[in-house]
Amino acid sequence: MVADGTELPVDERDAELYYRPTTRPGSRLPHAWLGLADPREPTVSTHDICGHGRFTVLTGINGAKWADAAKRVAEELGIPLTAHVIGPEQEYEDLYGDWAGLREVADDGMVLVRPDNHVAYRSHGMVEDPAATLTETLRAVLGSGEGALQGGRSSVSARDASEQDSRGASEQGTRDASQQGARA
Repeated sequence: MVADGTELPVDERDAELYYRPTTRPGSRLPHAWLGLADPREPTVSTHDICGHGRFTVLTGINGAKWADAAKRVAEELGIPLTAHVIGPEQEYEDLYGDWAGLREVADDGMVLVRPDNHVAYRSHGMVEDPAATLTETLRAVLGSGEGALQGGRSSVSARDASEQDSRGASEQGTRDASQQGARA
């Protein structure tokens, strides 16, 4: 996981009792129903299109550069990585607006999902060089190369935090700190 530079939000409700979906790095990918380009096909979940032994990039209608970068990075690093642009007239459509409400990134942002359906990283908007950001992020997540975490935060998250504007949706959700207390 690579931090995205956002602050940990404060939960107003008891996190033991209430699940709050979020795309904050480290969280399980939220479920949302998506339609396929062919309306005769059944809907699929965000969980259906991610995982399965590969990393996945999810982006919106203005994030085609992320999808192109994912292809190049997969080849360069030799890892299974796929990308899906979610939006009108794309392979997957956000039929009910559920994904738009849960993704917490702009249409040109990106959510990188690990093979276990947990969020590895997110970018709230487009960056100058999506391929470099993905490469550094994946190296940090995999613990190899120049993108490895330095001082608890990668150079990717610091750079992207300064590049991105405040378009990101408000934070919703957090890891439950009380779980650690329960484990102790």
